[in-house]
Amino acid sequence: RPESITEACFSGTGRVAPLPTLLDLKDTHHARLILDESSSFGAMGATGRGLTEHFNVDPGRVDVIAASLENAGASVGGFCAGDTGVVAYQRLMGSGYVFSASLPPYLATAAAHAVRRIAAEPRLVARAAASAQA
Repeated sequence: RPESITEACFSGTGRVAPLPTLLDLKDTHHARLILDESSSFGAMGATGRGLTEHFNVDPGRVDVIAASLENAGASVGGFCAGDTGVVAYQRLMGSGYVFSASLPPYLATAAAHAVRRIAAEPRLVARAAASAQA
């Protein structure tokens, strides 16, 4: 099965991936879409949920959404979200890496706090968007 992998917001240029077009291509060619939200998570969309929220697209249409917590999460590590099969496969195939390099508790706490703050204060996302326009 073909795969399409893209960044949501390209960190080098600030360009935004054309998600609706990519989803049309995905559906036409029965492909998987893997979206890296590292630069858009916490900074795009009304509440900082990234490119899918920015384009008002159901995140379930994207097969895998991954992001680093190093930008908006003020921490290290990251997350990967997808349907149950994708998550189970990743958990099975990545267990050696996951358990050998797990996140220290204080960094997990910092990331959780950053995510809660973004959710509680959407004005932070609006401020980031305004700064990007300048």
